Amino acid sequence: MSYALPQVGDIITVKTYYKSNVIGRTEEDDTTTYEKVCVAPSFAWTKTNAFCIPAEGEPYITKRTISLNSVVDLVVHEGKDAEGCTSGTKFVKIQGSKDNIYTVTVIDGFGVECECLGYHYGKNCKHLKLASDTA
Repeated sequence: MSYALPQVGDIITVKTYYKSNVIGRTEEDDTTTYEKVCVAPSFAWTKTNAFCIPAEGEPYITKRTISLNSVVDLVVHEGKDAEGCTSGTKFVKIQGSKDNIYTVTVIDGFGVECECLGYHYGKNCKHLKLASDTA
């Protein structure tokens, strides 16, 4: 079945299937469901048929990329059903000093990652604090 690409900010429930070659795994082991997660801004390298969601509980990544080719079921929640995103991760837009707009990843109220050059080179920037204050 073919699904439309969800938009950034949509609250979705998505079920994915990635075939594993591990002996003894069943089809159910290869299926993962993410319930009521917010669609995140994509990475620059994300393919056109893929989208990102927060990577909750992962120590080294903040977003997970999901290809539409691996989607078994996709529901975009609307109205009252869209309330109550289960993710503690938010993506906040912050205006920079030169009118650039940066997306800051905020986890549980603290800015942890920014797409500006200052963060890229020094792992710290003023946008992290601004996003933490607004979240």
